[in-house]
Amino acid sequence: LWLIGARGVKRMTFHPKTYNLRQLDDEGIEVRAIFRDQSGQLWIASKSGFIRIYNPNGSLKGYLNPQGEISKREVSFDAKGYCFHQDSEGTIWMGAKTKGLYQLKKKNENSYSIDVFTHNEADEYSLSSNDIYTIFEDSNQNVWLGCYGGGINLMQKEENGKVKFYHFHNDLSNYPAVGFQNVRIITEVDNGILLIGTTNGIISFSNTFKQPGEIVFYQNRHCAEDGMNLVGKDVMDIFTDSKGNTYVLTFTGGINKIKSTDLLTHCISYQSYTTRNILVSDLVLSMIEDETEQLWVIYENGLSKFDAQN
Repeated sequence: LWLIGARGVKRMTFHPKTYNLRQLDDEGIEVRAIFRDQSGQLWIASKSGFIRIYNPNGSLKGYLNPQGEISKREVSFDAKGYCFHQDSEGTIWMGAKTKGLYQLKKKNENSYSIDVFTHNEADEYSLSSNDIYTIFEDSNQNVWLGCYGGGINLMQKEENGKVKFYHFHNDLSNYPAVGFQNVRIITEVDNGILLIGTTNGIISFSNTFKQPGEIVFYQNRHCAEDGMNLVGKDVMDIFTDSKGNTYVLTFTGGINKIKSTDLLTHCISYQSYTTRNILVSDLVLSMIEDETEQLWVIYENGLSKFDAQN
């Protein structure tokens, strides 16, 4: 289990009764993204603009420089990486704060070619924003970008190699731009339903469509008839466990377990878990499941095991 804190990254190894923490780097690293590529390498991007790459055994391989080379010397990439994704072709995509989208194609074991995509006022099919916080590829191989300040973008590569981005400024015209431009997380649940976590709640939609303009977006409102509404609206993470349960984690609102079976609606029902019942804090950031199907919750200042049944 990899732990991301305000001052570094640690690896936790689980044994029957003990927990071992291994410090990977010096204290003081404020991490923004952590990612394991298809070869087993671990990528860690910090707020200060450094990208560290570790070998599968945990040893430091080097630092990615702006030219795409992995250097043994401590050198900044000069961009704050906030998310990573590797597609089926092996291309790595990195979303950065204020710097747009980076495409990294492997040249050899120690270097990558780099292309950068940014917002361009003269090109309506460029990115809607240069602040990219999440990248997700759905079951239909659609790649979605979540921007903090620009809503979502559907990325499409054309036959001539050009990359186009669909968003509410062009063909993704049904997206509710008012109130839902700050996106932190995009994920998929059953039956091709995608959930978008924003600072103003949840949006749901289906990934079955022919044209971007056909997509219908559902804004999750506080309107469940049974009173089981989303507690908090600032969504930090959405996680589905191995049993198919989906949890929405909100900052100051704790954990919200989705109860509804129909998610293509404005009124999704939730079971909430806060400090009023079982949580040690409502300032939740993310959730993960280990190999024994135990759920772990990461708080602003801590970590705990989550068991709603006990």
